[in-house]
Amino acid sequence: MMRSRWLLPLLPLAILGACAESEVIAPLPDDASADPPPPLTGADASIDAPADGASESEYRWVRTPIPTSGTALFDVWGSASDDVWAVGARGTVLHWNGKAWQVSPTGVDDTFNAVWGTGASNVWIGASSHLMLRGGGWNADGGGWTLTPPLTAAGKRATIWDINGTGPNDVWAVGDYALVTHPTLGFMTIAAWHWSGDAWKMVPVVNDFSRPGGDVQVALRSVWPASSGDVWLGGVFGRTFRNADWSPLAPVQRAGVVGMAPLPPWKEYDSASRADIERTWGTWANDVWAVGRNGVVRHWDGTSTFLWTTVDVGVHEDLHAVWGRSKDDVWVLGEGSTIVHWDGSRWTREPTEPGLHLYEIWGNEDDVWIVGDDVILRRTKAKENTQ
Repeated sequence: MMRSRWLLPLLPLAILGACAESEVIAPLPDDASADPPPPLTGADASIDAPADGASESEYRWVRTPIPTSGTALFDVWGSASDDVWAVGARGTVLHWNGKAWQVSPTGVDDTFNAVWGTGASNVWIGASSHLMLRGGGWNADGGGWTLTPPLTAAGKRATIWDINGTGPNDVWAVGDYALVTHPTLGFMTIAAWHWSGDAWKMVPVVNDFSRPGGDVQVALRSVWPASSGDVWLGGVFGRTFRNADWSPLAPVQRAGVVGMAPLPPWKEYDSASRADIERTWGTWANDVWAVGRNGVVRHWDGTSTFLWTTVDVGVHEDLHAVWGRSKDDVWVLGEGSTIVHWDGSRWTREPTEPGLHLYEIWGNEDDVWIVGDDVILRRTKAKENTQ
């Protein structure tokens, strides 16, 4: 099932019972890059093992009560264990204060697809209607959200699918943005957006041909910056792009490249798939993951030239998210209650209740959170397996 940005009919949910043995599935091919990555920094920094020393077998996925009913939640991000945000359909914005989820009113009824921030007092959320909101953190009013100028391309309003960055003045957003560069021939330029501290600015990425009905063959779904100067993008039809020489001061490239070629200095990396890439993420420049529809999982370790390594994790469901604490602690999730974990040597399928549509994951050294259709899962120790 394709990742939906509207409310899906909810399947009956089974009550959580005793958890079965985890299913071990295909190992990842040997990583040619033996050097360990440097530690992560910033709001997404995390460590290799639970802070209290608990083993993996002591942890379970459990539901947490949420104040909304029948709402699809599409993204989750936090700055700390008591400051986590989840966003979704019908203008839903929720905040976890360490004890319970609370509604954060925004005055916007559109679907929110993305949330990301640099800390408790700087949070961005993006909507299906091109709207971008910025919040100063949870307060008595629920979040203090402010609308920033809408992201539009040639007057066209389009969906925001993902937000990510490395700091307050280095934030990226991607979505269905296209700037018509040659109406007669049908050329369009697909673009991302970048915030450098004062305004959102369009960053052209690749030229494309429009198809009958106005559809385009490239639409961006995911952005992950390995650093302020190294940015990865994922999109429909298996297309992925990298700009390892990004600078907000670089001249804008819009014309002169004919066809479907990326605009310099963007380069395309071959995913060997036509399946939509839903999410890109990594621990550092030479440890990058991409996941997508039909169970597609790809890995890049820096040794190949513009070619991803195909990874078999033993599932064929549509995959929507990838995230981890380190190169040996990576989670992938998606449709059909799919949650698989990489521990550095093998992939293991995590047990949870059946019939879940799972869309996004985020965590830190203490917690891991997953959001989906009318569900928020939290990974806790077995002795805390209560609601």
